[in-house]
Amino acid sequence: MGRPWRSCSTGTAVSKRASDLAARFKAAAAGSGAQPPADPPAPAAPSARPRRQRATSTSSPAPAPEPRTRRQRQAPEPEPPPKPVHFTLDLARDQHRALRIAALDLGADAASIVRALLDEYEADSRLAQRVAARVRGMRDGSAR
Repeated sequence: MGRPWRSCSTGTAVSKRASDLAARFKAAAAGSGAQPPADPPAPAAPSARPRRQRATSTSSPAPAPEPRTRRQRQAPEPEPPPKPVHFTLDLARDQHRALRIAALDLGADAASIVRALLDEYEADSRLAQRVAARVRGMRDGSAR
């Protein structure tokens, strides 16, 4: 912090404090030409606010925490969901178009539809069998 006083052209000390500047402007506007006292104010008394004591290692140890009761026990925090894995899928144009139209109709994105289809595949064994038959047929060249 800089000095609150500066020297003017007459060699006297002039305060840069806002309250002193306001008094000088007021005096100049009144035309008196008088300057407020140029003596620096007396140093301010120390703050009346008590200082906080720093904790020292020689102080008595903190009291041991009370044992937790059943009511105070907290459930463990749930683990965050695993980070998704990126997967790229090549589709025929008509399959891509069908997926995009379904997404528009549902107001969802295509990835949400594919995730829902995978959930259904895992939950429905008959669907899983139909998909398996179709995949075998694709390998044999009889289906798409």
